[in-house]
Amino acid sequence: MFHLQEYLRNRNFSNGDFEIWANQTNNLKAVDWNTDDTQNQGVNRTTDAYAGNYALELRTYQGRDDYNQPIAQNGWIEIGYYNNGNTFLKGFPFNKAQDKLVFYYKYAPQNPNDKANITIQTKRNGIATGGSGLQLTASATYKYTELNINTNDGLPPDSAYISINSSDWNNRDLSYVGASLKIDGLVFKSQIAGNQNIYSDNLSIGISPNPINTSGVLDIQPATDLSGFTLNIYSTDGKLKKQINVTTQQTTINKSDFPSGIYYWDVVKENVSLKKGKLIIL
Repeated sequence: MFHLQEYLRNRNFSNGDFEIWANQTNNLKAVDWNTDDTQNQGVNRTTDAYAGNYALELRTYQGRDDYNQPIAQNGWIEIGYYNNGNTFLKGFPFNKAQDKLVFYYKYAPQNPNDKANITIQTKRNGIATGGSGLQLTASATYKYTELNINTNDGLPPDSAYISINSSDWNNRDLSYVGASLKIDGLVFKSQIAGNQNIYSDNLSIGISPNPINTSGVLDIQPATDLSGFTLNIYSTDGKLKKQINVTTQQTTINKSDFPSGIYYWDVVKENVSLKKGKLIIL
């Protein structure tokens, strides 16, 4: 069976699910991604993930310009290194002349004029062969998005570079401080062509009633293959409180199994998160 998390860690560029973080002196660093190593400001690990345990959060923070004046500084992260603003160094192996980078994102700008950005550039034998980018607008929920990749001459490149930032580089006014961009599930569409059911925006899954007074029902749309389905229920501190194997379209959740309070539910199939939500037990 296909496992999204395992696949993301073994494709051309790794840790696109942002599950792997390394401890640094004062913070965490997303493994295989580059940022400002001296501060790592504006780069955070968040449990508000689309799939798995973690996602990437980039935040625009208050920094200083060359004259020590306060400015808005976007949080940024990249694979590869910019080289004098013209091309990039290192990067990761990539050989598709046409493809799409697909991902999920949430974005909460502080200034309504702000936009986050994601770009990809390709190179062959040290020479740039093309690039494209997207401006990401506000979205309160995780939004599926595709970024087209096309080389200028239609020939395969040998490497690529990805850069993501929480605000437009030109937005320096302090009104932009606090913008939050969350990214999860970066993957190339060509490499999931046989697994299009990974992303399940149209899959109807829900719990009702919610809040639960005596019992509730997890309802999954008819004709869904339930093999490998599990309902996980977590406390607000992330501890797994109950795991239920889902074998029918309707699964009962009993209030007697939980103290009153707020919980989070997550329906997974073969370790891939399909739907999440908040659950209140009265």
